[in-house]
Amino acid sequence: MTFIKNIIIVLGLIAVAAVGYYLFVVERSSGLSSATSGTDVSQAEVEARSFLIRLTELQKIEINTSILSDTRFQGLQSFSRQVVPAAVGRDHPFESTSGSSDR
Repeated sequence: MTFIKNIIIVLGLIAVAAVGYYLFVVERSSGLSSATSGTDVSQAEVEARSFLIRLTELQKIEINTSILSDTRFQGLQSFSRQVVPAAVGRDHPFESTSGSSDR
């Protein structure tokens, strides 16, 4: 009876390996061949055309920089604070310090 159980287990492992091989190897290779099909190329053309249309729309935009030379803009006051450089921490942050006790 144990011989039959061993045969069934080995056959089950072979079946799982075959399914895994099919899913990981055969499916990937078929996915690569479909990337060169006509439907994917036309999808790429549609996306490229859409990109070019948006690019030409963005190139038509003109930014008026005359506001930068306006006296009201020049009179604006900055309320930002200077960032003070701080000391860098320890090289090993999880290493125990000499003054602390280990638990």
